[in-house]
Amino acid sequence: MLSRLRALLADGSARPAGELARGARAPVVVVRTLLQAQVAAGRLQALREGAHTYYALAGRGAARAAMPVAPLVVPPGSTPALRLARTCYHHLAGAFGVALYAAMREHGWLQGTAPTWRLTPAGVAALGACGLPVKPAMTGRDCRDWTLRQPHLGGPLGVAITTAMLDAGWFRRAAHGRALLPCAAGVAAFARWGVDAATLQGVAVTAMRLAANG
Repeated sequence: MLSRLRALLADGSARPAGELARGARAPVVVVRTLLQAQVAAGRLQALREGAHTYYALAGRGAARAAMPVAPLVVPPGSTPALRLARTCYHHLAGAFGVALYAAMREHGWLQGTAPTWRLTPAGVAALGACGLPVKPAMTGRDCRDWTLRQPHLGGPLGVAITTAMLDAGWFRRAAHGRALLPCAAGVAAFARWGVDAATLQGVAVTAMRLAANG
């Protein structure tokens, strides 16, 4: 069972015990005990956010997905549009938000120690070249994505980048709610960063199927 649990976390996600138990097809009380033992041994880390605890691989075993993956359990109240792109406290979330964070780390555009980040000079230059002017001194923070269980970039830096994307016409706001609709300019820009919009759409569709079959 332990190998199965580690495989479920190999995408760099952090997931609650109940979700991992469902993925491992094991009783949650057994999985929670095993997870706590792995935390005590230093093989997993327990991330507490409010009243919730999420488990992730620790140390060198912690992987980081280049692209977001569909969750094992779809949170109640989410929709395909919200899972694809939305605002979270005014910064970009959903599959596009997770992919943006991963791409920025992959390209070396963020510096610091999780959960706090600043732009590197290369990051400032890259965003500026795309028409997204952001002040170098701004800080961002890891924010656990509600629908995908992986981090996206929050804090003032995340807000500034999202605001610049909206101003540049990369996304437009849905008529109602927090969903953001990707525009051609945004899809093209993400593609230049190695992010395939069709893959992100697939994540949202897969999650929708999980919800329908759950």
